[in-house]
Order: sequence, then structure tokens, then C-alpha cells
Amino acid sequence: MTIVKELDVLRSERQTAPYFFMNDITPSQVTQLIEYSNDLNDTAIQSYTSDTGDTGRFRSLDAYNKWRVQGKSVYTLVDAADNLRGIIWIASKAPPDDFQYFEVLDKNVYKLTTGIRLYKEARRSGLAPDFYQRAFQHFFANMGGEISNSPRLWGNANRHNSALLNTIARVGFRQVSYPLNNRVIVAR
Repeated sequence: MTIVKELDVLRSERQTAPYFFMNDITPSQVTQLIEYSNDLNDTAIQSYTSDTGDTGRFRSLDAYNKWRVQGKSVYTLVDAADNLRGIIWIASKAPPDDFQYFEVLDKNVYKLTTGIRLYKEARRSGLAPDFYQRAFQHFFANMGGEISNSPRLWGNANRHNSALLNTIARVGFRQVSYPLNNRVIVAR
């Protein structure tokens, strides 16, 4: 069992209170993750992610546990009251074959997938790029390498989620596939 510990404090010009960058997720935060994912009033989560519905990775504790045992490194963004405000994960997984790519992704190089969620209270705070960079730095440092010579990352994004696409572009991701069912593959 990983001991969840604070790795850093993140601040933004748009956010007066600090957020804390953590190396994992606590059981109470998992409960919040499930609640946030099932919040029908959160149109961003409902519209842009595959976290909800009958096949959603965070629809229930059982679904979360099945998702988590697949060897993911999880980082969280929490407020001073230990409330979950964001989550990033990195896991070993090759890019999917069902997309049509305009840039070749060598599966021997692009070995890792990643995802990010910021929940209502942290959106538009300006913290997402820094949150991502800190997660990447911590992950690759614990692999014993540097970001520059480590396996490359890819992700799956909704092509209409301009906030996410703009954020991930700021940390080096670019679109590498044509849309399929409103999803695109991004890589860095």
C-alpha cells in the first residue's frame, strides 16, 4: 500500500488558496472521485470523459478497483481540507489500433498512457499545466530516468474539449490522429 504524501504545493495567480500535489489517492478521495464522476450536473465530466455510465471507470467502487489494479500511478490535487480537486494517472498501455493516425506512433516508444481530470473547484485555476508537469517529473524520476529519455506518453481526448486540448498543448501534447467517435489521440 502506498503511503499518500504531499509532494508539493501548487499556487496560481487565479487561485488564492493553495492546492497540494499528492503521490496517490486516499479512500475518502476515491469516494469523492466516484461522486464527482456521477454528478449529472457536471457537464464537462458527463460530456468529455468515459468515467460515467455503465462502462465508466469511476462509476462505482468496484469499477474504480478494477481500473486501479491495472498498474496505474496516480497523482492528486487536493485542497487544504483534503478534498479531491484533480487526478492524473499514468499507466503502461500501447496506443489503440482503431484510430487512423497522421503521425506514426511507434509502440516501442509510446508505451505509456495518461489522463487528467480537474473538478469544478479547480477548473480555470491555471494549475493544470503545472499539475501535469509535476506528475510527469515525479513519475519519470521514480522510474530512474529523465523525461527527455523516457518512454513517450499518449492520451485519448474528446476533440470538442478545447480546455483540455489547450492545456495539454502547453505541456507538449499534439494531436496525432483523425477523430473517431469524437475522440482523438494526442501524444508527447
